[in-house]
Amino acid sequence: MYSKGFHLNQQPVNESKEFSSRILSYGPGLLVMEWHFFKKGAVTPMHSHYHEQITYVVKGSTEVELADGSKEVYKAGESIYFAPNEGHALVTMEDDTVCIDSFNPVRLDHLERHKIKE
Repeated sequence: MYSKGFHLNQQPVNESKEFSSRILSYGPGLLVMEWHFFKKGAVTPMHSHYHEQITYVVKGSTEVELADGSKEVYKAGESIYFAPNEGHALVTMEDDTVCIDSFNPVRLDHLERHKIKE
């Protein structure tokens, strides 16, 4: 059996002037993270990765742009699924926007960025 407990006050925070992020939990095939964007207009540039991703907006709102140029705003309580290798970008529409991201498989780059050793 594979079980891990995570206490948020013990999790390392990765912080810049635009956002903070932390790992909420992870296992062999799933990573869950929290992102707190401090100001309206914070940008996550267009990118893609081989992971499936679900983004859930906890607080605030964010505009999501897909590689085909389409854009849609997601508000607190709403979510979006990104298929593997699907290009996407985000711009926060409000101060203090908080999102939860789930990735399958685990994003090892995020574990490394948060100084979590697997």
